[in-house]
Order: sequence, then C-alpha cells, then structure tokens
Amino acid sequence: IAKTLTDFEALNYIASYGDLINAFGTDLTSAKSHYIDYGISEGRSLNTFSASNYLAKYSDLSAAFGDDQTLALKHYIEYGFSEGRIDTSSSSASDSGSGESSNLTDFEALNYIASYGDLINVFGTDLISAKSHYTNYGISEGRSLTAFSATNYLAKYSDLSAAFGSDQTLALKHYIEYGFSEGRTDSSTESGSSSGGSSNLNDFEALNYIASYRDLINAFGTDLTSAKFHYTYYGKSKGLTLDDFDEWGYLASNNDLINSLGSDTTEAVKHYISFGYSQGKITNSFDAQSYLNNYADLKNAFGDNQELATKHYVEYGFNEGRIV
Repeated sequence: IAKTLTDFEALNYIASYGDLINAFGTDLTSAKSHYIDYGISEGRSLNTFSASNYLAKYSDLSAAFGDDQTLALKHYIEYGFSEGRIDTSSSSASDSGSGESSNLTDFEALNYIASYGDLINVFGTDLISAKSHYTNYGISEGRSLTAFSATNYLAKYSDLSAAFGSDQTLALKHYIEYGFSEGRTDSSTESGSSSGGSSNLNDFEALNYIASYRDLINAFGTDLTSAKFHYTYYGKSKGLTLDDFDEWGYLASNNDLINSLGSDTTEAVKHYISFGYSQGKITNSFDAQSYLNNYADLKNAFGDNQELATKHYVEYGFNEGRIV
C-alpha cells in the first residue's frame, strides 16, 4: 500500500508534523511506512503543510526555487523547521503545535528514551524528538517517563557507580548509548530492556519477518531495526508470524542461487528482500516429495520429511547432480 504514496506526498506528510521531521528527516521510505501503519489510524493528513504558501511567504526561497514545491518541502524539513520558518497556514508543523515538546525537562526526556528500547533505537539521545514523541504519542499510549530507574542502574553496576557516582543523567546517557546494546538492565522489571526492547528478535528472525510480508519488504528493505520495532509494537498484537518465508525452498527453487549462495540461508533471505521479490523469483517450485521418491537412500534416511529433503538438495543433492 505504501507504494501508492508518491514521494511528494511523503515529503508533504513529513513537513506537516514536527515529530516526523525530527524522526525521519527526508527518509521517504520510513515516512510512507509510518503513514500506513500509524498515520491513517491517527487521522493524520498528508498535506497539512502548504509548500506553495511557504514559497510565497519567503522571497529568498521563491528566488531560489521558483515554484518548485518539492525543493520547498525539502528545504523546510532540512532547514526551515529548525529556523522557525512557517508556511502561512495556521496548521503548519511549526505554528500548529504538532511538533511541540511540552514542558518535559531534559532529564525527563532522557529517562523517557531509556525506558523504551524502540525509542533508544530511533532517537538515541535526541531530546527534542523524544519530547515531541511523548507529547504526540507517549501520553495517549500510556507510556511512562520513568519506567527505567537510573538509580537502580548505577547500583547494579559497580563500574558505572565508580565512574559516575550518583549522577543519574550520565547513567541514563550511558544506558542509551552503550548499556542497552550491551544487554545491561536496571534492576527493575520495568526496565527499557524488557518494556521497550525488540521482543528479543535476532537478526535472522527480523529478516524472515520482513521476507514474509510484501508490505514490509516495500517499507523496510533489510532495515532490521525497523522490522524489530514493527513486530514489537504492531505485528505481534496483529498476530503476524515471524517466519512465513521458506529460505531453503527459495534456494532449492533457484539453482542460480545455490551456485552463488550455497546453503547460506541468511544471504538467501537478504537476496529475496533486495532482489528476488522485485524480480519475481519463484519461492516454492521445488518438489521435495518427488525428490524423495526418486532416491531410495533419501527415502530411507528422511522418510517423508520434505523439509529435510529440501535442505539435502541445497547442501548436497544439487552438487551431486541429483534431479527432481
């Protein structure tokens, strides 16, 4: 569905909301995905910001860009928003309050980020984006500003307390920049690792999740962070499966891939996402049952286990010249 959004619409969508500017910049793929997964249900508009009004309001921009609205949108996202420029519409991101940061202190914003793994992955220590996210989403989602305990984090790790003393701000920054990826936690069961992590998906599971759904391929490509986030906060609750893609079947169905990738299933999944899907490659043409029926030794070894038969063909049978 995201393919139905034009690049111009995606730019306009970003420009219309300050939190999207902070989160995505001019990343059109992420913007399209966000609109489909969240924006529609949140009632967001694709064109709250007026590029034509923006050009008309500023003579330097109209002199530079003429009436090119695409360049106007890019300028607003990359420079105008942070410069405090607005379009003449009262509903632009700058003057509508859609990008407001409420009255959160920097410490509260850091604590908010540290409390949720998805925010750590998306924002790092970007406090402006965190404040905007809390105002626009966190409050309505019931998110806490203090689910992570910096005090407990310091108490749990002697190297941190030795380095930072009782400085909770430094503790939060350390957790966001290093501790989360190192697998550290505070001693609370509500820590960022458990409440905001990526459901412990490993990279291969995330790749398989993307490959299992065409809309995710279009939206994320091989962006594993976005895939883990999507599964945790959308896919899991919708009952989406993590593994509906048969990487062994994909290899067995395409002899050219066996020649180039061998039995590397991780590269096979990446290939399908990056090339195979758009090329229309077949994923399930290998007839494992016929392969078993053709060879008594395989039938004796595997019975009717088609999964093992498919794996055998990729790992050995193809190079041995066996046929289906």
